Amino acid sequence: MSNEPHDANRSDEYEARARQSWGAMPQWAEYEQRWAGKTKADKDAMGERLMSLFVPFGEMAAAGVSPACDEAQDQVEAIQRFITENAYTCTNDILAYLGRAYGAGGEFTHNINEAAGPGAAEFASMAVEIYCSGD
Repeated sequence: MSNEPHDANRSDEYEARARQSWGAMPQWAEYEQRWAGKTKADKDAMGERLMSLFVPFGEMAAAGVSPACDEAQDQVEAIQRFITENAYTCTNDILAYLGRAYGAGGEFTHNINEAAGPGAAEFASMAVEIYCSGD
């Protein structure tokens, strides 16, 4: 787990890539409306808060608990609520998409594991899949 803060220098790059990928979706318009007037510092702080929500997943992964356990499912719900309250309405379909991205092995996976500990992203991905499937 990294003691380094969220990479604020890359937040503009992440936002530009997100706009390119999802700019036509209604959630992007909702995000832009909610974030209008926010400073770079505000956005960076929000990114840090979001990443901190993955720390329990790293702890659970290290402890070997099931991603189906109540604690993991409650944490998935906390992330969904955080996104809905701070960025855009995060439906279960959108959350399922995000969950797949968390564990896909790319930048999402790397950043989550760097912030929350080895295996946190993959554990989160499994927990989200379970949450969204209703099992």
